[in-house]
Amino acid sequence: MCLLAVHLANLVLANLVPFRRPCGSQGKECEAEASGMLALSLDRMTRGHEIVGAGVNFTCSEACSVLGGVCRNSSAACAERRGFATAPWLCHCEVEKAPVKDSKLQRIVQTNSLLRENPFIMTHDSATGFMGRYDVRDLVAQSQTIDLVEQLTCGARSLDIRLVVDEDETVIYFHHGSGMVSWVSKQTLQGEWPKLAQWARDHPEELVVLVISHCQVRQGWFHWQSSKCSEDRWIKEVKRLGLTFETNCKTLSSMTMGEAMKKSRLADGGHMLAVDGACVQDNWDPDITSAERVKPYVEKTMKEMHAQHEKTLFQVQSFIQQQMLVPLNSSLNQAILSWITTSKLYAGVNLLEINLMCAYGASMASALGYTISSEDYQTCRSNCHLACQRHGACEQL
Repeated sequence: MCLLAVHLANLVLANLVPFRRPCGSQGKECEAEASGMLALSLDRMTRGHEIVGAGVNFTCSEACSVLGGVCRNSSAACAERRGFATAPWLCHCEVEKAPVKDSKLQRIVQTNSLLRENPFIMTHDSATGFMGRYDVRDLVAQSQTIDLVEQLTCGARSLDIRLVVDEDETVIYFHHGSGMVSWVSKQTLQGEWPKLAQWARDHPEELVVLVISHCQVRQGWFHWQSSKCSEDRWIKEVKRLGLTFETNCKTLSSMTMGEAMKKSRLADGGHMLAVDGACVQDNWDPDITSAERVKPYVEKTMKEMHAQHEKTLFQVQSFIQQQMLVPLNSSLNQAILSWITTSKLYAGVNLLEINLMCAYGASMASALGYTISSEDYQTCRSNCHLACQRHGACEQL
């Protein structure tokens, strides 16, 4: 709680600093400011090196992490926290280069291959990318810094979608947690759907899997009730969007890619399939509380999934589990990319779930066999730059 109190105080003080203007209500103005930094950085993107200014109360290590990279200043410089009255200093961030297919893994693309045998980059707690800069719950909830469509543009092909609805209402929101300590989005499933559908139409060869889980019915701020995502209220609203919602676990277990593409075809083009999270083995392990424990967890989980008699869709949660604060570690994502490209650690992986899609996510997707166009990659990096500014971690130099 002390950390949250300090975080809240820092946010209040940040509003008093004249050169740190928020991007929330002044989004267009802030994006215009960002354009200079973006234009200067385009050539650096191709080299995998970007330079930004650390935001107020951020270290270069934190600024680079939000940007989606790893700080390459000296250890002391990476760890030094910028004060409220000092000008931003240079942060040298190593970010992913334009992705190339360079991996020991081969993506199965035959239509008769099973959905559960194909790899997807899945973003953890995907909708937390909607969280605002001044939301004090970001430390305890935020796993992503960019929104759902932006995550897809960066290479995600599966989204972790957690839904909440008010009792006797049909408008569905996204959430993290429940009750008093919960975060609930201003954005709605119905409001975001047209953007998701447009992305699918623009990428007609891609299949996106929405894993629907943690469904909750809210009766005021204090009383929340868990609900099976396969209940009629959820199925009805999801199908109203024109989206297939598969809740039969046996059907999913035996579903081929060809069948998935057929079921997921949207009326105006593109492919997006919603599945009940109860049909997906999440492989959650609360003991993975440090980066050093992630690789042994992946080895153990992949071994268990290969040996499992009754096969199903499955996640491999390749991130540090939250204790109180959400640990965002871009260096871990860099290591995951290395494991994909230099070993067979993830051979046969289904839903490879990560935090911080901005951090090497496009390269991971490419290494798993997906095509990330040059346009999508540039858009991804630009979106991650803007997100870094929106969250106050990066400033224009």
